[in-house]
Amino acid sequence: MKPNLGLWTPVAVLCLLGSAVAPAAVGADDGKFAVAVGGGIVEPDGGGEIYLTGGFRFRIGGGGGGGDQDTEYDWRGKNPKRAEGGIQAYLEPEVGYWSRSDEGIDTTDLLVGINFLGVVPGSRADYFMGVGFGVHFLDTQWEADPDLDASESVLGGNLQVGLDLKFADHLSLFGAARFDLLDSDAYSDQFKIYGGLRFRF
Repeated sequence: MKPNLGLWTPVAVLCLLGSAVAPAAVGADDGKFAVAVGGGIVEPDGGGEIYLTGGFRFRIGGGGGGGDQDTEYDWRGKNPKRAEGGIQAYLEPEVGYWSRSDEGIDTTDLLVGINFLGVVPGSRADYFMGVGFGVHFLDTQWEADPDLDASESVLGGNLQVGLDLKFADHLSLFGAARFDLLDSDAYSDQFKIYGGLRFRF
């Protein structure tokens, strides 16, 4: 499958914005938990469909690589804090969903999974990358024959990169690009671009 390169435009814009607003130094700690809701586009072996997602992120281990601490400020340049350098590790249970209706065939994919993420924090932007795995509940029905139903539960893995732009003390706008690989003959390659809001506490 060849992803539609036009879908990369939102990611490029977010990266450029992040480069403009994120300082070189590592930012302050924003808490250990975050809840995200969002949506975007998925390419399941072809045309794009609407993708919905939600996740609960929590930090594991310490705050980073240790070493010297720098004075950092919040997104408005106020409230100085002490922040550790390094990458922060997070676990993120997630759910995702998309559906497709094409020539009398209805298909849905419900994902329940967990991601392991490395986050590079900044005072105005966080960059993250990660890997994950989960179970995809695929269901296909034929409108011409409602009794004909093909359902399967398959394992899948993903690679992802993304960016959080902070515009309030506990709120950020995120964007991500990811590739899912499923252990299935149907919709085995899924390329996704999505974004939304992340609430940090």
